[in-house]
Amino acid sequence: EEARSIAPQVLTEGEWQAFGRDADAAFLTSLAFSAKESLFKALYPMVREFRDFHAAELVLHGGRDGPLLRLCADWSQRWSRGSLFDLKFRRGRRFVLTCVAIPSDPEPGGTGR
Repeated sequence: EEARSIAPQVLTEGEWQAFGRDADAAFLTSLAFSAKESLFKALYPMVREFRDFHAAELVLHGGRDGPLLRLCADWSQRWSRGSLFDLKFRRGRRFVLTCVAIPSDPEPGGTGR
């Protein structure tokens, strides 16, 4: 219940479409929340801006075991809309742990991968 109540604030329409409305809402919401927080904390020292949860989204990418994170808006000249970031996560019985690592000096318009 709690996951469904906060899902609209955390998940984009694209995430619902990619993962399906019948997806495990608690897990998807927890994963998206944790992953986006990890990304935002990694980017903050470089961009010095806070963003809401719709500023990035989980995306499925062919040939990968898990999702990536994609920016939905330009954050800076270096971190533009569409930039992709590797996401590592572990799912436990009652938790989700996420990790996002980004290069400190990416190419303009490039990816974080």
